[in-house]
Amino acid sequence: MQKAMINCHYCNYSCEEYKDLAQHIVANKDSQHRKGRIWAAKFLTRADFLNHKADQQKQGGRVALTPEEQASKENIIRELSGETAVVRSINPE
Repeated sequence: MQKAMINCHYCNYSCEEYKDLAQHIVANKDSQHRKGRIWAAKFLTRADFLNHKADQQKQGGRVALTPEEQASKENIIRELSGETAVVRSINPE
C-alpha cells in the first residue's frame, strides 16, 4: 500500500509526512504561506515534545543523578519553621 502524498495548498510542494510540510511552511517566509505558519509552528512544537517524550521512554525513563548533582540537590533544601501567629497591624494611610 502506497502512502498518500501531502501537497502544500499554496505552491503544490509534495511531501510524505505532515512534519515535512510544516518544516516547508516555516522555511518559506513569503506571504503565500502566511495562513499556514501558525498551524506549522503548533505542529512542530507538539511533534518535538512528543518525540522527546518517546525518546525518554525508550531510554528507560529516569536517569540516575551523579554524586555532585545529588549533593547539590541536598544543599538546596531549606528548613522552615512552619509556625504561624495572628498579629495585629495598623495600616498608616
